[in-house]
Amino acid sequence: MLFIQLCAFKIDDDCFPLLDVLSFVMNPTGRYHQANHNRTSLYHLKNDSEPFAATMEYRFPQRGWLVDFINKFGELGGFDKILNRFTSSETKLTISVVIALLKPWGLCYEYLTQSTIEKYFARIIEFVPLFLNQLTENDFKVEVKTESKNDSLSAVIKWLRHLASRLPDSDRACRDLDELRLKMILRLLQTNSFSGKMNALNEVHKLLPSLTPIHRSTLSRPDDNEGLTP
Repeated sequence: MLFIQLCAFKIDDDCFPLLDVLSFVMNPTGRYHQANHNRTSLYHLKNDSEPFAATMEYRFPQRGWLVDFINKFGELGGFDKILNRFTSSETKLTISVVIALLKPWGLCYEYLTQSTIEKYFARIIEFVPLFLNQLTENDFKVEVKTESKNDSLSAVIKWLRHLASRLPDSDRACRDLDELRLKMILRLLQTNSFSGKMNALNEVHKLLPSLTPIHRSTLSRPDDNEGLTP
């Protein structure tokens, strides 16, 4: 739990190595959670507060450690800091920061309670598309140069889509995000970078299977398929 405390304390410092490890810790398909998948949640929030994560009765395996990690992070104010990071006018966001902040929760979205998503992520789901639509051509050129296979513009929308699937009006929200993802791919195709165009084509290849209704399984994510290029 000490690492979770460190993450909650430093989450607004944009420490990318720390956020990368947090994504690993919050990944329900990671080796640690796979090895401890039958453990039930043992952490109790203070003052009988509403939990930030829960294991539903229908869900197996339990992954109690993951639920405990999320609840501890929320209890320490981590989700409040993330929401403030996106909504405060005093902070400047970059594409890399947005990806790093959303990835852990896009991975474990099935374990977040609906109230947690509505309270902390609904406004982020509304804000990020506006942020992406305001990106300049120079921003896209930088993105093309720094983009990797797993962390791209469309990755932001992928995490948002996972989270949006837990909202009451999930179908509409997911359709809007799919449309936004196609717009971002089109803008990448319009750049004068060959690697940018190939990355955009890879995103189209990965996007097509995910246009079916959301699959509620962390073991099979349709938009994590292999791309056209290695």
